Amino acid sequence: MADYHVDFRTIKSIMKLFLDQPEIINKLRYINSKKIGDWEKWLQLELEYFIQELDGIEVERELHSSLDKRMDKLKNNAFVDLIFRKNKTIRNSYFFVELKCKPNPMSLLDAMEEDWEKVRKIKSNAKNYNMRTCWFIGFYQDTTRYNAAEIKSHSKLWFKRHNEIINLCQCELKEGVDLLCEHSKIGMLILGHPVRD
Repeated sequence: MADYHVDFRTIKSIMKLFLDQPEIINKLRYINSKKIGDWEKWLQLELEYFIQELDGIEVERELHSSLDKRMDKLKNNAFVDLIFRKNKTIRNSYFFVELKCKPNPMSLLDAMEEDWEKVRKIKSNAKNYNMRTCWFIGFYQDTTRYNAAEIKSHSKLWFKRHNEIINLCQCELKEGVDLLCEHSKIGMLILGHPVRD
């Protein structure tokens, strides 16, 4: 059985390392400044490439999976954005990761809940990979304090949650002064849920 606390730390650590890259921050600043809305595939590719370069981790993108017909009579298949496993862990035991990019936290939460509904209907996949734990990682562009409070209250339903505002600005920070640069922040939300509820 997977340890959700350990896996949560792993997910947060990978995302911190990913966001510590100056070129990723530069690209996120560009996306934010242009108000680009359809950047989820870019995020999938960048994150897959980044994880594959880490020692001791194997990763795949767009895992084809079959849905349980008892839970979804309309759809036969779904795709999981990313899966990965650490070497020297249980064989065929993978982190399943769904990625989302939305303009505001509430639309992001709605999309993550839709993804949770999809993931919980997965019966099997082409390679018989088992879901160790399931994570939903999303980015949102509206980082106002009102939305931050709202997202905190709405994400309580999740087993694990982490909401963070990422600084995209290259200006020198002064203690106690909010960033005034336009497009200087982006929000990241990580949610985790037990594989079966």
